[in-house]
Amino acid sequence: MKKIEKISDLPQKDEVFLTIGNFDGLHIGHKKIFDEMINDSKGKNTFVITFKNAALEILNPKAFSGYIFPEGYKEIFIKKLNIDYFVLLDFMDVKDIEAANFINILKEKFKKINIYVGEDFKFGKNNRGDVKLLKKCIENVKIIPDVLIDGEKVSSSRIRQLIISGNIEKAYKMLSRPYFYISESVRGDGLGSKLGFPTINMVKNSQVLPAYGVYFTIYKFEDKVFPAMTYIGTRPTLNTKELRIETNIINLDKETEKLIKKLKKHCILFIKKTRDEKKFHNLEELKNFLYNDREIILNLYKEIEKTGGFENVYNF
Repeated sequence: MKKIEKISDLPQKDEVFLTIGNFDGLHIGHKKIFDEMINDSKGKNTFVITFKNAALEILNPKAFSGYIFPEGYKEIFIKKLNIDYFVLLDFMDVKDIEAANFINILKEKFKKINIYVGEDFKFGKNNRGDVKLLKKCIENVKIIPDVLIDGEKVSSSRIRQLIISGNIEKAYKMLSRPYFYISESVRGDGLGSKLGFPTINMVKNSQVLPAYGVYFTIYKFEDKVFPAMTYIGTRPTLNTKELRIETNIINLDKETEKLIKKLKKHCILFIKKTRDEKKFHNLEELKNFLYNDREIILNLYKEIEKTGGFENVYNF
């Protein structure tokens, strides 16, 4: 897969098969578009035109909740689809290009364009371009119908909403894999270890963060996975307001624990929210709840393990 970062660097081609979009999370709706394009192309001259940054992050940062993909993972996932050209543009470089002008740029580079987009596709300055304009200017436009889950349209914005609300299981369905969070860690205050639940203390990054509460997560280390419980919140029992993302890895052997402590970044996969954040009367009550949380999570892990349900956890 060849990577291009300037629209002016697009190569001259007789015929191309391309799609344009943010593709954050590469959900099942995106995959349907990619499948159609790859199938029609018969493996020749496939282009994905996407962006380093989301339009909303630039134009209205207060309204932007975060990315589904960790930085760099969009490219990793798209590369696995055997795309020929990965065009990663800076949104700032193209945000003022009118939609018709953007099409003209493509037509100057490509003699015949086959383009694949979703029903509500928008592009160009202020999103003034749509599928009607595409059909007017390009001969071969394929509009891919929306994908629905439980009657809801699958979209990156909807998946972000689900994650923010703690509905991890429905986000999982729309992504066809667990939502995963990759972050650096910092030294904590040692409270978890004192209670018998040592944690990795992750930092907030550009990814969307699930709702406060306790989650059944999977900690991924190389080709191994471990059951884990992750707490997101501000520790109201201690009357603090600082955001914490704390993961306790369950059944971790000493040798692997030593290796994990040396890591700069950690990866957790969210499987299910098990309870909301709660203020406890004291640390002893908190400790008792943590034992209960761990038991619930271990049972959930064993149930999934029985059915071989972790296959899609290994695929990145």
